Amino acid sequence: MPAWIGRDLDEPVWDAVTAHAATITAAEGVALAQLLGVPAAVTVAPEEFEGPSVVVDAHDVPVGSPRDPIPTVVDLSALWAGPLCARLVGAALGARVLKVEHIGRPDGARAGPPAFWRSLNSAKEERHLDLGTTTGRAELTAVLAQAKVIVSAARPRALAHLGLDPAAYSARGAVWVSITGYGLTGDRADWVAFGDDAAVAGGLAVVGGTYEAPEFVGDAVADPLAGLAAAVVAVRLARARRAGVVDVSMAGVVNRAVFPPR
Repeated sequence: MPAWIGRDLDEPVWDAVTAHAATITAAEGVALAQLLGVPAAVTVAPEEFEGPSVVVDAHDVPVGSPRDPIPTVVDLSALWAGPLCARLVGAALGARVLKVEHIGRPDGARAGPPAFWRSLNSAKEERHLDLGTTTGRAELTAVLAQAKVIVSAARPRALAHLGLDPAAYSARGAVWVSITGYGLTGDRADWVAFGDDAAVAGGLAVVGGTYEAPEFVGDAVADPLAGLAAAVVAVRLARARRAGVVDVSMAGVVNRAVFPPR
């Protein structure tokens, strides 16, 4: 917050945030927050939202046969939306689900309520890799090579840093599900997002209150909505023995939920 405000703080942090926010526009505040890697979004009405919700680039690549062995779902994601998607896809396909975590950055949900963690991840096998090493990345490549469905929640530059190209994996026959705040393309592709600010960006806070007095609705509601939407599409592709990239925008999914296209 000192970096966002532009000075050292000698008062309670939220008092300083409130005072500083009154001196800047919402767009200015959000732009600087995103530059610092802090999830933030400008409040919009649902009809003002611009962007995709779920974009599917499916390939006519026959994948497997009815006599295939048990498929594997690899969960590279964290927190809520991605892990929910992977759990639902695994259950629907009768698949083995393998949760992969970087030892230097474990899933933040581990620090939350144990019941929440169990509900999303208890049925998954776990693999802990050091993705900062050549060996760890080679192990990741080997794991992904066996996957029927891959679920990620990383932004494009993070995927590129690991040498991962969703389109390349889909071309080899996998369904790659990407769940991010704003999708893999566009001006906000590398913006960070959590469920609450993604919902605000999709227009839900205005629906919950008014434009002048927006209100949060639920708890990070963009996460379960995005996880459900992603799982539905991924299961349909997998059951049709097709491959593709499923690009899910949390903000877009929320927007379509409250302001469906006509």
